[in-house]
Amino acid sequence: MTSKAVSLLRLLALLAALGLIAATVAALAAKAWWGFDLFAHFRPHYVALQLPLCVALVALRRRRAAAVLALAIVPNVWPLLPYLSAAAPAASAVAANEPIRLMAVNVEWRNRSSAGLLEMIRAESPDAVLVVEYTDEWRARLEPIFADYPHRVLLPDERAFGIALLSRVPLRDVRPFRLESTAAIDATLVAAAGELRLIGVHLRPPTTAHWAAERGRQLEALARLVNEIESQVAVAGDFNLTPYSPYFSELLRATGLRDSRAGFGPGFTWPSFFPLLGLPIDHCLVSPDVGVTVFRRLPAFGSDHYPIVVELGLSRTSVAAS
Repeated sequence: MTSKAVSLLRLLALLAALGLIAATVAALAAKAWWGFDLFAHFRPHYVALQLPLCVALVALRRRRAAAVLALAIVPNVWPLLPYLSAAAPAASAVAANEPIRLMAVNVEWRNRSSAGLLEMIRAESPDAVLVVEYTDEWRARLEPIFADYPHRVLLPDERAFGIALLSRVPLRDVRPFRLESTAAIDATLVAAAGELRLIGVHLRPPTTAHWAAERGRQLEALARLVNEIESQVAVAGDFNLTPYSPYFSELLRATGLRDSRAGFGPGFTWPSFFPLLGLPIDHCLVSPDVGVTVFRRLPAFGSDHYPIVVELGLSRTSVAAS
C-alpha cells in the first residue's frame, strides 16, 4: 500500500473516530437538549462501530486516537450491560403456578397485513393482547379472534394513537384515560395466578421539541400513576424511548419498575424494515415483585414494529390475596 493510501486511511479513520466521539458526547448531554437525546438511542450501534475502528487505528499507528475512542466506548457499553447478562432477573417469591402471558404489538395504523398477526396470536395464545395504533379498520381485522378474547377495551383513533386491550381473563377497574394527547388504558387482569394491574400506553415520538416535551410530561405522569399503585403492576406499550436514554433510567428510578427485557438481550422492536438501525422502543416494565420468565420478540408481520410477548409470574402474596 502506498504512503498516500495509508495517509488517506488514517485521515478517514480519524474522522470516523471524531464523529463517533462527538455522537457519544451528544448522547451524554441528552438532558441538555431534546435533539441530543436522539443520539442516546444508538449506543449499541456506536459500540459496533467503535470496536473495529479502535483495532484499525492501532493498525494504522494512531494509538492515542485509539485510546481516546476506547474511552468513549465505556459510556456506550454501560447501559447495555443489563441486557447482555445471560441470567434474567427474577422477582422474590414468585408463585409456582401458571404465569400471565402478555403480548404487546404496535400494528402500524396504515398496515393492511393482519393474517400473520392473527396466526401469531393463535399460536402464542396470550392471556391479553395490548394493541397500539388501533383503528376502526384494525377492529375489523382483529374481529376473528374476538371470540377468544371476550373482555375488551377498544379506543380507536383515526391515525396512530388508538389503543386496545383484548383479554381472555376478566378485567376489573377498567379506566381509559389520557396521557396528555394520547389514549391509555388502566385495567386489572383477574387471572388464575392472581391480579395484575396493567397500564397500556403509546407515548409521543420525540421528533420535534414540542413532542419531546410532551413525551417528558407523559413519563412524569406515568411515574406519578405507578407510585400511587400498591398492587403488582405492568406498564406496556410503545414508549418511543430506548433503555439507553437517561429519561428511561429516570422512569425506572422514580417508580422502582424493572425492564422485563433485562437478561433476555436487547431485542430491538423497530424498525422491522431496517434491522441495522433496530431500536428497542416497545417495552413491558414490571414492579419488583413480578417475575419475568419469558421475554421474546416475535416475527415481523407487516408492521414497522415487531410484537413482544412476556410471561409474568405474580408473587405468592398476590396469589394469596386474590
